[in-house]
Amino acid sequence: MTRAIDVANWQRLALVPQEIFDDELKHSPRPTTNGLIKAGTTPKPNQVDPKVLWLWFY
Repeated sequence: MTRAIDVANWQRLALVPQEIFDDELKHSPRPTTNGLIKAGTTPKPNQVDPKVLWLWFY
């Protein structure tokens, strides 16, 4: 039985460009689904105002 999280990960993995996917498979000693997805996506900008972060000591 496939879980919804697994399906979502496979869908995100399908969006990784082929060149990045192949490069990660060649150079990573132990490639993972999450690692491939992370390599193929751009990081999200911090959505919390830096002035507010002092409350949590970041």
